[in-house]
Amino acid sequence: QAFHVFKIYVANPNKGAAVHDLLLRNKERLQAFLAAFQNDRADEQFAEEKRFVMDEIARLEPR
Repeated sequence: QAFHVFKIYVANPNKGAAVHDLLLRNKERLQAFLAAFQNDRADEQFAEEKRFVMDEIARLEPR
C-alpha cells in the first residue's frame, strides 16, 4: 500500500518544492531500491506503475 501513496507524490505534476527536492536528493537510492522492489510479483498493472514511477524519478532535474 505504501508504494501507491509514494506513487501519488512522484506522479503529481504540481509537487511542492520540498517534495521535488527530497525526491531529487534521493534519486539514486530510489532508483536502486525500485529496480529490486518486488520483481517477483506477477501483477502487470503493478509492473507498469513501477516503470512509470521509475521513469518519473529518472526525469527529475534541479529546479
